[in-house]
Amino acid sequence: MIQSFEAKPPGLECVEEMLDFARKRWGVTIRQYPHWVLHKVLTGSLYNDGVDAGTLPKWDLRDIYTIAALEAGSRFVVTGAKRTDSIWRRRQLGKQWADVVYPIVGWNKFDVLSYLEMHKLPIPASSGRAATGVDLSTPSLLWLHDTYPKDFEKVRASFPYVQAVVE
Repeated sequence: MIQSFEAKPPGLECVEEMLDFARKRWGVTIRQYPHWVLHKVLTGSLYNDGVDAGTLPKWDLRDIYTIAALEAGSRFVVTGAKRTDSIWRRRQLGKQWADVVYPIVGWNKFDVLSYLEMHKLPIPASSGRAATGVDLSTPSLLWLHDTYPKDFEKVRASFPYVQAVVE
């Protein structure tokens, strides 16, 4: 297992807006970690020329949860993962890690949207896909390009060939 992460996300405006809201509203500390797939994306030459695998630590979801709990000084990690997120997520939830709590595991996208509306919380910007967030999928990249062009340029700095999706 790796000991810590030094990678800093690129600070995308579409993500930071919601994180800033949470910081101000609830006074929370927000820690960001690389997605467990990032190692494969960087070393596998997805939208880039590839990175030497030996220069990057390799991590998995278990590593990220463990480091998050350690850095927060907590025995538990609470996540918003839901069975309806994806087939992969449903399979991952079957691992039943004792130190990971899934308070909305049985919810779907509309349950989450209803909760946000009921509590007058802003709905995060998204490409409209089943789960919110930014990834390197075609719909996400096109949405980012059209809606947050500065963020798209930040992504393009690390993944120069994402421009091909737009072209």
